[in-house]
Amino acid sequence: MRYLINPVKALLSLFAFILFLFLFVVSFQSHKIIPMVLYAVLSVVYFLLLCHFTKYLEIDENGVRNRFLWKSYNELSWDKIQEVGINFAPMYNFGYKFRAG
Repeated sequence: MRYLINPVKALLSLFAFILFLFLFVVSFQSHKIIPMVLYAVLSVVYFLLLCHFTKYLEIDENGVRNRFLWKSYNELSWDKIQEVGINFAPMYNFGYKFRAG
């Protein structure tokens, strides 16, 4: 199973990237240098933010890993995981099933 880690931030970054890219093209066509450079820099910044926020959390029978495009980061096998925490839920300890945390 794959989960997008920050879907709202990724969508907002995509919107801002498209907006600043459009403004860059308009300022390029009107030959305005300073806004063109500003919009180019902002387009690059929001593209990098888009790349940062479109990382996936992948959970399968081998373990848990962060994935961006085809590369895996922070790979953990199920043998190395001792506690699992979910937002707004108690910690579950695999060693003592009745003891949380």
